[in-house]
Amino acid sequence: DKSQHAKFGVRELVPALDLPKVNIKQNSRGTNSVQTTVLRRCLRQPVSRRIEGLSLDWNHELVTSLSWLGKTFVVSLFGLGATLWVLIRYTVWGRQFRLISWAYFNPAKNRLPLVWLALIILFTLFGVRLNVLLSFWSNSFYNAMQELDAKAFWFMLLVFSILATTHVCRSLLEYWLRQAFSIRWRIWLTRRLLDRWFDGQAYYRSRFVSDSADNPDQRIQQDIESFVNSSMKLAMGLLEAVVSLMA
Repeated sequence: DKSQHAKFGVRELVPALDLPKVNIKQNSRGTNSVQTTVLRRCLRQPVSRRIEGLSLDWNHELVTSLSWLGKTFVVSLFGLGATLWVLIRYTVWGRQFRLISWAYFNPAKNRLPLVWLALIILFTLFGVRLNVLLSFWSNSFYNAMQELDAKAFWFMLLVFSILATTHVCRSLLEYWLRQAFSIRWRIWLTRRLLDRWFDGQAYYRSRFVSDSADNPDQRIQQDIESFVNSSMKLAMGLLEAVVSLMA
């Protein structure tokens, strides 16, 4: 019944809060005489004690975040490399991607594209970490408001100003890196495909094949743009989704 349920709830609540032992007695109405007192003490407990694991040590979070970022970056590089190897080996799309773009990413010819791509991966992971920190900040900020803790309230505003500034700078740098990388990749692909189109007068001989394409020069430009943008969105979107799930 309700009295037994209330009695059980209080007996379970007292040791969990490390409160002094009390004798639970029922009054004439069948309710616990100390239930209200225990619940009030429960509400007075600090949030970090009532809800463990939902707060961060903001004084040391910079070192923790840098450590997390470094470990996740290394794991992500191996994960993306393994995923690309599987796609190239077992899928038609992967073999087509290798045929079109391997010469651009070949480290024996030029390592700059791989360095550029590694920076984009790093900034993507940095964005995931900032989203996690903002989530924890929201919890700590509203807890400070709920407890009317002025010191914690102003401290969390300071933390937010740092996080917001960092997030804006990271977003701008990541956008610039992605656009610059995509433009360089598109320039290389355009030159490569145009060279193959002009080689051996292929542009002229293509008029006499049964399945010739209209306006091949325009299609080369449009297809390259679609290929580069779709590849970047797919790779970085997959990375961000998996890391966000594990973070």
